[in-house]
Amino acid sequence: METILLVDSSSLIYSAFFRYGIYNYKQQPIAVIFGFIQRVIKLADKYNTNNFIFCFDSKRNLRKKFYPEYKQQRNNKSDEDILLAKLRKKQETKLKFELMKIGFKNVFYKPGYEADDLLAYLAEKLKSKNVIMVTNDKDMFQCLDYCDLLNPKDKKHYSRSKFIKEYNLFPDQWPLAKAIGGCDSDNIKGIKGVSDPKSPTSKAIKYINGELKKGVVYNRIISEEGQNIIQRNLKLTKCPYKNKDFKLNILQNDITRFSFMKFINRYQFYKLLDDGKWKKLIND
Repeated sequence: METILLVDSSSLIYSAFFRYGIYNYKQQPIAVIFGFIQRVIKLADKYNTNNFIFCFDSKRNLRKKFYPEYKQQRNNKSDEDILLAKLRKKQETKLKFELMKIGFKNVFYKPGYEADDLLAYLAEKLKSKNVIMVTNDKDMFQCLDYCDLLNPKDKKHYSRSKFIKEYNLFPDQWPLAKAIGGCDSDNIKGIKGVSDPKSPTSKAIKYINGELKKGVVYNRIISEEGQNIIQRNLKLTKCPYKNKDFKLNILQNDITRFSFMKFINRYQFYKLLDDGKWKKLIND
């Protein structure tokens, strides 16, 4: 069965940005696009597939409307960081159109929603297929009932069984663990005394498994206030947001040698042709 690669585009964009920056050697602001496509080619070669689905975040965020503190810490940036973010965002916008011009038919983003919401929706929709989700976002552990996960940053590959063995938790319990412990990267405040669950020793995981049965933290979790916090946070940690049905239709990619070479010539990305791995992307 052919592998489908379900890509959290933000993960690859940030990976490309941190490796190459914004500008190429000619000081053109196209380095992120180069780095992104370079990683797509490597994935195509590794898994012998051109069956990619790309999901992007939207600018508007419904979670932030529901919980104003959501990801608020990311607003504390220097002027230089703000400028770099704007330049990176411009390349992201270009990239969406370039992917479609190349022949990738499944490039998705929905106003108000995050890539995570689309990824979770598609993972369940494609659960009968051989799907690998490419993301460095641990929130997506909740999708391991439907697909495997590949972290493009550290190359770590998670299956459902590996996750259960490592965290002593089932994938569908992950949003609850995050709701109890909170999420540092998303600025979601959990129960006082419980940290973001980053290991099986987390009090959140111990509570879910019945290993935490008494004490101050236990009492906070089961209190009315604690349960209200958990119910609020579950709306933030569970994907898709509010169980949204996006009704996304998956199409067959149509990547021709001609369309890919037009992209290469347009940006003069000839280095991407050096090892021939790009040919794994081509349908014809």
